[in-house]
Amino acid sequence: MSAPAARPYKTIDGGLEVAVRLTPRGGRDRVKGITVDADGRTWLAARVSAPPEAGKANKALIRLLAKQLGVGPAR
Repeated sequence: MSAPAARPYKTIDGGLEVAVRLTPRGGRDRVKGITVDADGRTWLAARVSAPPEAGKANKALIRLLAKQLGVGPAR
């Protein structure tokens, strides 16, 4: 029996911590899925159309994840 796949998230006090590989200027905003890098680390792969300047891509990621999780961006 193989070991269960690692998840790109863990619960922390008052919330959830998610390991994300974000591609800015990646076309349509979307979550691509879960990927594993060469070191065996697990990531949530996401793309946003926003550029990687002045925090725009990070803000777009927060909006995208909030929408996917059905919560407000401030949460």
